[in-house]
Amino acid sequence: MNPDKFFNIKEIYYTIQGESSYSGFPCVMLRFAECNIRCNYCDTPEALTAQDGQLWEQEKLLEAIYSYPCKLIEFTGGEPLVQKGLPELSRILISEGFTILIESNGTYDISLFPKEVIFILDVKCPDSGAGNTFLLANLTHISMKDELKYVLSSYDDYKWSVEFIKHHNLLKKCSHIFSPVWGRVEPRSLAEWMLEDGLENIRMQIQLHKIIWGPKAKGV
Repeated sequence: MNPDKFFNIKEIYYTIQGESSYSGFPCVMLRFAECNIRCNYCDTPEALTAQDGQLWEQEKLLEAIYSYPCKLIEFTGGEPLVQKGLPELSRILISEGFTILIESNGTYDISLFPKEVIFILDVKCPDSGAGNTFLLANLTHISMKDELKYVLSSYDDYKWSVEFIKHHNLLKKCSHIFSPVWGRVEPRSLAEWMLEDGLENIRMQIQLHKIIWGPKAKGV
């Protein structure tokens, strides 16, 4: 068995994209099983281990993807970059006219992927319980089509994120998203912090799918 031709899949479904600058668009969500870190706010604990998924052969997976009436697809997890064959799968889908979003925790090298892939990299803040895991070398491989996302558990996380962007001179390197952890930081509080500090070129984002279907809904 060629491991590059098999993928550990938790679920695949058609929904409204909810956590990037593509928020609001119809999107095929492909969730892979297994993650290499443990954030204390994780809202998909059912996809943390390899045992949480099922192996799909590449052709079967492509058939499932092609069955949806949509050319926007997001790879998420778990941590999608655990899957060895993902760069090649991305190349195949790009050749078929797909727009590919990959939401990753930023701990894996993204340079192996086609330049057309749009990365949404989570920069883990200190209060996530997984701070200092981001692979800083990835900052050399991102561009304005890509996004860095900061999931904020506290005001301290907010101030840390502002400093991270400033320290690495990232404001004009890529897009930036500040997202409050559901139930920990009130959206109004985050909005007020951003306005008080006069932040520019940083987008505030609330998880749209949780507003539409509720915070406990799965497969949406």
